[in-house]
Amino acid sequence: MKKGDKKYIFTEENINKLKRLNDKLKIEEKRIYKFSFQLEESVNKMKTEKLIDDFNIYQEVSLHSSNADCNKRHKVQEGDPIWTDRTFNLFFHNKDDIFYTENWNELVSEHPLGGIEFCYTMHCICFHSCLNWQDLIDVDEAWIELKVDYQFVLRGV
Repeated sequence: MKKGDKKYIFTEENINKLKRLNDKLKIEEKRIYKFSFQLEESVNKMKTEKLIDDFNIYQEVSLHSSNADCNKRHKVQEGDPIWTDRTFNLFFHNKDDIFYTENWNELVSEHPLGGIEFCYTMHCICFHSCLNWQDLIDVDEAWIELKVDYQFVLRGV
């Protein structure tokens, strides 16, 4: 995020759209967090029962826009993500609860978004991506994906 993007004019509508995105991400974080525990328990059980030899769980966040100008800026077709983070790492048993309870907003209180309590996912999007404020305003969908690789090992081949 270009935090120094001081020329961007925040309208009340744009601020509210970013608040809604953050609120929806907070809700999904909690839902996915609970699911990730069940998923990890399930694949661990498969491993214990020798149905699989091992597994990996990968996490990914992607943002999508139907705005033609936004898609052009990011050189993607509508339906393709304008931004994807495959290093996102939030949903594991050993993750500290502060990732779900703390305010992750780094903006000063004078900033139009400074008073909003960001969830961790919003923090990642705002402060660890190449997206600018207009890109975030243009977001229509956010996807958070958990992907499981089931591993089967053939030894002594």
